[in-house]
Amino acid sequence: MRHDRPAVTWRAAIATDARAASTSRLAALITLIVALLYEWGSGNETLNVTVIASAYERHLGVVGIAMATLVGGVAPALLQVVTGSIAALGFAAVTATTDKSWSSLLRLRPDLAGSSWLGLRPLGQFAVAFGLGASVAVLIEQMTTGRSGLRAMLPVIARSAAYTGLGAAGVSLALTSATESARRFERTRPAADFLLRWATNPVVWFVLFTLLAVWAWWSGRSSANVGS
Repeated sequence: MRHDRPAVTWRAAIATDARAASTSRLAALITLIVALLYEWGSGNETLNVTVIASAYERHLGVVGIAMATLVGGVAPALLQVVTGSIAALGFAAVTATTDKSWSSLLRLRPDLAGSSWLGLRPLGQFAVAFGLGASVAVLIEQMTTGRSGLRAMLPVIARSAAYTGLGAAGVSLALTSATESARRFERTRPAADFLLRWATNPVVWFVLFTLLAVWAWWSGRSSANVGS
């Protein structure tokens, strides 16, 4: 089992892997960094929410709800397959960046150090997959079991994608149904239409999710400083 390396910055970890990397490992490192920025940053949520809102707005009514639910389930699941696969290949190829990812995750979520992802109960697996993404599920599984690589992580990726798709479809169904109900009443329809127009704007979600991510990072850092 591998352990994190304390007091190593992201820049130092990436530089260490880049200096030691072959061409294929360097490509894996760059792709992994892009995937982590997308999934651990604001890209994942921004894209998913914008696509779901746009699918509903394009059709509206019962058809709009159905389309948003379908898109809301399929699109996030497919994206999780992609990011999970990139994570499986990348974490297996680079050591320092993987260790830094693990230490950063545990600083924010120390409760995740106790078990492999597949060893969690279904509700725990769902919480990690839907809340944090397939890359985190893959990272937990690799760092707690020592197994790595795409083939070893296929069960994690598939199950994580399924959980995310089901969760996103459920949220899509609930939110679009509530929006459609509000649009059926004259008093609440203007507000519902106004919120819908904003919901289809990716800039709004990017700013919102970025602020939330910064707040979560700062809260975790403050808690770690208090604990030390």
